[in-house]
Amino acid sequence: QMPLVRRVPKRGFNNIFAKPLTAINVAVLNRFEDGAVVDAAALIEAGVMTQEEMEAILAETSARMTMICKAAADPEISPYCDFKADPEDPDSPVIRASRLKLLELAEAGAPMSERMFDELTCLRPQTLNFNRCTTVLIEGVTFLRSPFWVIHPVFCTDLTVRGVTVVNDGPNGDGCDPESCRNVLIEDCVFDTGDDCIAIKSGRNEDGRKWNTPSENIIVRNCTMADGHGGVVIGSEISGGYRNLYVENCKMDSPNLDRVIRIKTSNARGGLIENIYVRNVEVGQCREAVLRINLDYEPKEVARRGFTPEVRNVVLENVTCQKSKYGVWLYGLSDVTNINGVVLKDCVFSGVETGGNYSHGLVGEVKFDNCSINGSTVTQY
Repeated sequence: QMPLVRRVPKRGFNNIFAKPLTAINVAVLNRFEDGAVVDAAALIEAGVMTQEEMEAILAETSARMTMICKAAADPEISPYCDFKADPEDPDSPVIRASRLKLLELAEAGAPMSERMFDELTCLRPQTLNFNRCTTVLIEGVTFLRSPFWVIHPVFCTDLTVRGVTVVNDGPNGDGCDPESCRNVLIEDCVFDTGDDCIAIKSGRNEDGRKWNTPSENIIVRNCTMADGHGGVVIGSEISGGYRNLYVENCKMDSPNLDRVIRIKTSNARGGLIENIYVRNVEVGQCREAVLRINLDYEPKEVARRGFTPEVRNVVLENVTCQKSKYGVWLYGLSDVTNINGVVLKDCVFSGVETGGNYSHGLVGEVKFDNCSINGSTVTQY
């Protein structure tokens, strides 16, 4: 049986607080030994801390740190959540209906106070959420089996995620999703997820356009990705736009890793995505494509449309992959050419099942420089 507390440096836990700890916070945190991982639900149930102490920690931090008690690490507990809606089904009809209701409220511009759900009509919660924080460090923490997205900072600046391990095979189990954040470093992390390992966001549809705050200046380096819908992903909640991504020196390998680099958006999202630079990435295998760009994601989504997305300046250099279905997979729009400036340099893709790439719709310039697929030089898309 998994211990209640294991493997997280205490300094990593303390450093995520944005102002001095109160006496009660220090008393609680001093119970954790160096190298501990914190499972809030198990700690409360075992009497290590009280619910009041946990709430005090939450209330006393400007970081608004939220540790979801339903994301228990004990393998005998439901791996995703323990909601009264349906503890055995993390994607139950009740939760699906609540999600659709939430999307309807967002499309209608309802205030946040009206977007509330109780324990019977609940949504799966995130594990760690920071809101409007500056200078944040998340270091050395292991996150297990979250009900939903694991690390989700929103409107944060100067954020570092270092030496973090995420093991989460549940639905929508994204590892780290910075949303409308700037100056972010994600390094030396391990992701094994049921959805995107890293997914950069900037708001969905009406909310994203209202906030109009792009994510920008994000570095991902020295990370390892196993299972996931994508290794490093932009979208789909990207209505505020994104610019300046740098990915380097990462390793990815799993038959359950769908894509390596993925950009997903639509004319319900809109926004400009630009300046994506990827180099020195080594891939054992992925299920579909090394690079996938889709401008028509979720075409059946009920939402206001007419917000044309654009992707430009995407560069992959020295990326190798031993097995995939496609090399590059691009899905453009039917009426305007809004995928432009895609460059692959010194890339080697072996074991490509289809023997090539995939394209749909209008796609602009795609340049290959010293690249090969299955041993044959690629000169044009």
